[in-house]
Amino acid sequence: MWLRDQEGATERILNASALAMRHHPNTQASLAYDVETNNRQIKLAHEFAATYAARFQPAAGSLAGGGGVAGAAGGGNGSEGWSSTVSGFWVAKLAPDYEQPDDPGKRIYHLVLPPSVFGGCTEGDKATFNAPGSRGTVYTLPIIPTEGEGALSFQLTLDARCAVGDTVSVTEVKLLRQANAAPDVAAAAPGPATAQVPGAPSRPAKRAKRPANGPIHMELGNESTSHSNTPLATATAPAPTPMVDEMSTLVGGTELAPGDIIEAKGLDPCGGRQWFQARVVALRTRFPPIYVKYTATLDGVTVRLALPQPVTAALHAADVRRLGA
Repeated sequence: MWLRDQEGATERILNASALAMRHHPNTQASLAYDVETNNRQIKLAHEFAATYAARFQPAAGSLAGGGGVAGAAGGGNGSEGWSSTVSGFWVAKLAPDYEQPDDPGKRIYHLVLPPSVFGGCTEGDKATFNAPGSRGTVYTLPIIPTEGEGALSFQLTLDARCAVGDTVSVTEVKLLRQANAAPDVAAAAPGPATAQVPGAPSRPAKRAKRPANGPIHMELGNESTSHSNTPLATATAPAPTPMVDEMSTLVGGTELAPGDIIEAKGLDPCGGRQWFQARVVALRTRFPPIYVKYTATLDGVTVRLALPQPVTAALHAADVRRLGA
């Protein structure tokens, strides 16, 4: 309950509020009415346990892939079809206020893991984390950087009733590696296409379809050779694809700044992508770099149901334009 978290809310104010709401002060303080009561009571315990556990980080190289690998391919040890489970201890930090969703029941945390946790994984493999309140969300892995050249960052959206405090702990990472297609052994094996079985009658040799002297070759002016009597036209090389700076914040010839009122693309209530009025909240150092909050439709409608859900989004420059552009 918002009122009980305010510093100046005395007992007299709380009792008066309960009377105005037509219920008993005990109801106001109960878990059924004030879900934050439990979070306030256990917050210190969570923070103390996380701080104490951080003293026992696994030594480098003592555990495979940054943690102990449990379970074999195809599941095992409770993995339920996941290729493997990496055990360890990692801490996810609470995201800044401007990244938090408007839904009070959810909280966003950032989890940064070293590449060694994802040993043997490639781009497109799956991962899930046992963070409190994660609800089994599955993440698709990007390109795995080499050790020492970067880390992987994940945005965890957790249930606020389970994720309390400025940090939450993660002790298991489940991985699902993509199955590699089996090679075509028959096509790759050297030697004749058919094997001769001893004692079996041999097949008659196939008659050659081409004449013995072969086709007539024509020499073209560009020193290329054609296998027909008709010269082949030289194909024009395709134009190179222009390089686009995906981290650019340049829109309409000028740099964006926090507080700018712009137009940004978002999902309308029917599921299509439309343009909306928006405000630049922040410019980030990771992709997508432009963090916006939708404020109204292009017609000026500010009703929440007419705006994208959630009302905040991270976009790149192609999805943003100046007003009236």
